Amino acid sequence: MWERILVDGRAGLLMTEGLRMTRTNPVTLPPEMLRHPSMVSLPDRCLRPAETAALVAGLAADIAVWASLVRHDPVNRWHTRLLWTPFAEVYLLGWTADQDTRMHDHGGSVGAFAVTEGRLIEERGRARSAVIDRCEHLTGSVVPFDARHVHNLGNAGPDPATSIHAYSPPLPFMRFYEPDAQGRLHATHRRPVDGPEPDDSVAPLPLLAGTGQQGAHR
Repeated sequence: MWERILVDGRAGLLMTEGLRMTRTNPVTLPPEMLRHPSMVSLPDRCLRPAETAALVAGLAADIAVWASLVRHDPVNRWHTRLLWTPFAEVYLLGWTADQDTRMHDHGGSVGAFAVTEGRLIEERGRARSAVIDRCEHLTGSVVPFDARHVHNLGNAGPDPATSIHAYSPPLPFMRFYEPDAQGRLHATHRRPVDGPEPDDSVAPLPLLAGTGQQGAHR
Protein backbone atom coordinates (compact mmCIF):
# COMPACT_ATOMS: atom_id res chain seq x y z
CA MET A 1 0.00 0.00 0.00
CA TRP A 2 1.10 3.53 -0.69
CA GLU A 3 1.37 6.09 2.06
CA ARG A 4 -0.50 9.37 1.85
CA ILE A 5 1.45 12.58 1.82
CA LEU A 6 2.80 14.46 4.77
CA VAL A 7 3.59 18.11 4.19
CA ASP A 8 6.30 20.14 5.90
CA GLY A 9 5.19 23.67 5.10
CA ARG A 10 8.21 25.21 6.82
CA ALA A 11 10.63 23.63 4.36
CA GLY A 12 8.35 23.98 1.36
CA LEU A 13 8.78 20.31 0.55
CA LEU A 14 6.21 17.66 -0.14
CA MET A 15 7.25 14.26 1.17
CA THR A 16 5.82 10.83 0.56
CA GLU A 17 6.90 8.11 2.92
CA GLY A 18 9.69 6.34 1.04
CA LEU A 19 8.23 7.13 -2.40
CA ARG A 20 9.76 10.42 -3.48
CA MET A 21 10.44 13.97 -2.36
CA THR A 22 9.61 16.88 -4.59
CA ARG A 23 9.31 20.66 -4.36
CA THR A 24 5.85 22.15 -4.24
CA ASN A 25 4.18 25.26 -2.86
CA PRO A 26 4.43 25.29 0.94
CA VAL A 27 1.09 24.28 2.39
CA THR A 28 -0.08 22.36 5.42
CA LEU A 29 -2.97 20.08 4.51
CA PRO A 30 -5.79 19.70 7.03
CA PRO A 31 -6.02 16.15 8.40
CA GLU A 32 -9.50 15.78 6.92
CA MET A 33 -7.96 16.03 3.43
CA LEU A 34 -5.90 12.89 4.01
CA ARG A 35 -8.95 11.10 5.42
CA HIS A 36 -11.35 12.32 2.74
CA PRO A 37 -13.52 9.47 1.37
CA SER A 38 -12.59 10.34 -2.22
CA MET A 39 -8.94 9.68 -1.41
CA VAL A 40 -9.26 6.82 1.07
CA SER A 41 -11.25 4.74 -1.43
CA LEU A 42 -8.73 4.98 -4.29
CA PRO A 43 -7.72 1.57 -5.72
CA ASP A 44 -4.10 0.41 -5.88
CA ARG A 45 -3.99 0.72 -9.67
CA CYS A 46 -4.19 3.41 -12.33
CA LEU A 47 -7.59 5.06 -12.66
CA ARG A 48 -9.91 5.29 -15.64
CA PRO A 49 -11.11 8.72 -16.83
CA ALA A 50 -14.50 8.24 -15.15
CA GLU A 51 -12.76 7.40 -11.87
CA THR A 52 -10.62 10.52 -12.00
CA ALA A 53 -13.80 12.51 -12.66
CA ALA A 54 -15.45 10.98 -9.58
CA LEU A 55 -12.34 11.82 -7.56
CA VAL A 56 -12.26 15.53 -8.47
CA ALA A 57 -16.06 15.82 -8.20
CA GLY A 58 -15.98 14.40 -4.68
CA LEU A 59 -13.26 16.81 -3.59
CA ALA A 60 -14.85 19.79 -5.33
CA ALA A 61 -18.14 19.20 -3.52
CA ASP A 62 -16.46 19.38 -0.12
CA ILE A 63 -15.56 23.08 -0.20
CA ALA A 64 -14.50 23.31 3.44
CA VAL A 65 -11.64 20.87 2.85
CA TRP A 66 -9.74 22.89 0.24
CA ALA A 67 -11.11 26.47 0.17
CA SER A 68 -8.64 27.84 2.72
CA LEU A 69 -5.71 26.61 0.61
CA VAL A 70 -6.59 28.51 -2.59
CA ARG A 71 -4.31 31.26 -3.86
CA HIS A 72 -4.50 33.40 -7.01
CA ASP A 73 -1.16 34.76 -8.22
CA PRO A 74 -1.33 37.27 -11.11
CA VAL A 75 2.32 36.58 -12.06
CA ASN A 76 2.42 32.77 -12.10
CA ARG A 77 -0.45 30.31 -12.29
CA TRP A 78 -0.63 28.94 -8.76
CA HIS A 79 -0.98 25.26 -7.86
CA THR A 80 -0.42 22.93 -4.98
CA ARG A 81 -0.49 19.14 -4.81
CA LEU A 82 -3.26 17.59 -2.72
CA LEU A 83 -2.33 13.94 -3.26
CA TRP A 84 0.38 11.77 -4.79
CA THR A 85 0.42 7.98 -5.05
CA PRO A 86 2.18 5.73 -7.59
CA PHE A 87 -1.15 5.58 -9.44
CA ALA A 88 -2.65 9.07 -9.25
CA GLU A 89 -2.06 12.66 -8.26
CA VAL A 90 -4.39 15.57 -7.50
CA TYR A 91 -3.78 19.33 -7.70
CA LEU A 92 -5.59 22.49 -6.68
CA LEU A 93 -5.08 25.33 -9.18
CA GLY A 94 -5.73 29.06 -9.00
CA TRP A 95 -6.11 31.08 -12.19
CA THR A 96 -6.16 34.84 -12.71
CA ALA A 97 -7.29 36.54 -15.92
CA ASP A 98 -5.40 35.56 -19.10
CA GLN A 99 -3.48 32.67 -17.54
CA ASP A 100 -3.48 29.52 -19.66
CA THR A 101 -1.56 26.27 -20.16
CA ARG A 102 -0.64 26.39 -23.88
CA MET A 103 -1.65 23.51 -26.15
CA HIS A 104 -0.38 20.28 -24.59
CA ASP A 105 -1.08 16.65 -23.80
CA HIS A 106 -0.48 14.74 -20.56
CA GLY A 107 2.27 12.32 -21.54
CA GLY A 108 -0.07 9.34 -21.78
CA SER A 109 -1.94 9.94 -18.52
CA VAL A 110 -5.72 10.12 -18.28
CA GLY A 111 -7.45 12.55 -15.97
CA ALA A 112 -10.20 15.01 -15.16
CA PHE A 113 -10.70 18.51 -13.82
CA ALA A 114 -13.49 20.18 -11.88
CA VAL A 115 -14.11 23.94 -11.98
CA THR A 116 -14.85 25.04 -8.44
CA GLU A 117 -14.91 28.82 -8.92
CA GLY A 118 -15.27 31.09 -11.96
CA ARG A 119 -15.03 29.71 -15.47
CA LEU A 120 -12.36 28.19 -17.68
CA ILE A 121 -12.12 28.15 -21.47
CA GLU A 122 -10.82 24.99 -23.13
CA GLU A 123 -9.60 24.58 -26.71
CA ARG A 124 -9.25 20.85 -27.33
CA GLY A 125 -8.33 18.55 -30.18
CA ARG A 126 -6.21 15.58 -31.19
CA ALA A 127 -2.70 15.19 -32.53
CA ARG A 128 -2.54 15.51 -36.33
CA SER A 129 -6.09 16.89 -36.51
CA ALA A 130 -7.15 20.38 -37.54
CA VAL A 131 -10.43 20.14 -35.60
CA ILE A 132 -10.32 22.33 -32.48
CA ASP A 133 -13.36 22.58 -30.23
CA ARG A 134 -13.79 25.54 -27.89
CA CYS A 135 -15.71 24.91 -24.67
CA GLU A 136 -16.67 27.08 -21.73
CA HIS A 137 -16.61 25.28 -18.38
CA LEU A 138 -18.55 27.03 -15.64
CA THR A 139 -18.44 26.49 -11.89
CA GLY A 140 -19.56 22.93 -11.19
CA SER A 141 -18.29 21.48 -14.47
CA VAL A 142 -16.43 18.16 -14.29
CA VAL A 143 -14.47 17.20 -17.41
CA PRO A 144 -12.79 13.78 -17.85
CA PHE A 145 -10.26 13.16 -20.60
CA ASP A 146 -8.42 10.21 -22.13
CA ALA A 147 -4.73 9.72 -22.86
CA ARG A 148 -5.02 11.22 -26.38
CA HIS A 149 -6.49 14.51 -25.16
CA VAL A 150 -4.71 17.66 -26.36
CA HIS A 151 -5.88 21.00 -25.02
CA ASN A 152 -5.19 24.54 -23.93
CA LEU A 153 -7.02 25.50 -20.75
CA GLY A 154 -7.22 29.04 -19.48
CA ASN A 155 -9.07 31.79 -17.67
CA ALA A 156 -10.38 34.47 -20.04
CA GLY A 157 -11.27 36.66 -17.04
CA PRO A 158 -12.08 39.04 -15.68
CA ASP A 159 -12.64 37.12 -12.42
CA PRO A 160 -10.31 34.54 -10.83
CA ALA A 161 -11.02 30.85 -11.29
CA THR A 162 -10.19 27.76 -9.24
CA SER A 163 -10.08 24.12 -10.29
CA ILE A 164 -9.11 20.65 -9.05
CA HIS A 165 -7.23 18.30 -11.41
CA ALA A 166 -6.42 14.58 -11.20
CA TYR A 167 -4.02 12.59 -13.38
CA SER A 168 -3.43 8.84 -13.56
CA PRO A 169 -0.71 7.80 -13.55
CA PRO A 170 1.08 10.91 -12.24
CA LEU A 171 2.22 13.16 -15.08
CA PRO A 172 5.55 11.98 -16.54
CA PHE A 173 5.96 14.96 -18.89
CA MET A 174 3.91 17.14 -21.23
CA ARG A 175 4.15 17.40 -25.00
CA PHE A 176 3.44 20.81 -26.50
CA TYR A 177 1.75 21.34 -29.86
CA GLU A 178 1.67 23.85 -32.70
CA PRO A 179 -0.52 23.85 -35.85
CA ASP A 180 1.08 23.23 -39.24
CA ALA A 181 0.20 25.11 -42.42
CA GLN A 182 -3.06 23.12 -42.69
CA GLY A 183 -3.96 23.77 -39.06
CA ARG A 184 -3.20 20.21 -37.91
CA LEU A 185 -1.71 19.90 -34.45
CA HIS A 186 1.79 18.45 -34.19
CA ALA A 187 3.91 17.95 -31.09
CA THR A 188 7.04 20.11 -31.20
CA HIS A 189 8.76 19.17 -27.94
CA ARG A 190 8.17 17.78 -24.47
CA ARG A 191 9.03 19.19 -21.08
CA PRO A 192 9.56 17.54 -17.71
CA VAL A 193 6.94 18.42 -15.13
CA ASP A 194 6.62 18.29 -11.39
CA GLY A 195 2.94 19.06 -11.34
CA PRO A 196 0.62 20.67 -13.88
CA GLU A 197 3.07 23.47 -14.72
CA PRO A 198 6.01 22.70 -17.07
CA ASP A 199 9.48 23.80 -16.03
CA ASP A 200 10.38 26.36 -18.70
CA SER A 201 13.79 26.89 -17.10
CA VAL A 202 14.81 23.42 -18.32
CA ALA A 203 15.70 22.89 -21.96
CA PRO A 204 12.94 21.14 -23.95
CA LEU A 205 13.36 17.41 -24.44
CA PRO A 206 13.17 15.72 -27.85
CA LEU A 207 10.07 13.76 -28.71
CA LEU A 208 10.20 10.05 -27.94
CA ALA A 209 10.44 7.80 -30.98
CA GLY A 210 7.43 5.59 -31.60
CA THR A 211 4.94 7.55 -29.51
CA GLY A 212 2.99 8.82 -32.51
CA GLN A 213 3.02 12.26 -30.84
CA GLN A 214 -0.05 11.45 -28.84
CA GLY A 215 0.87 9.14 -25.98
CA ALA A 216 -0.35 5.72 -25.07
CA HIS A 217 -3.96 4.68 -25.52
CA ARG A 218 -5.84 3.79 -22.33
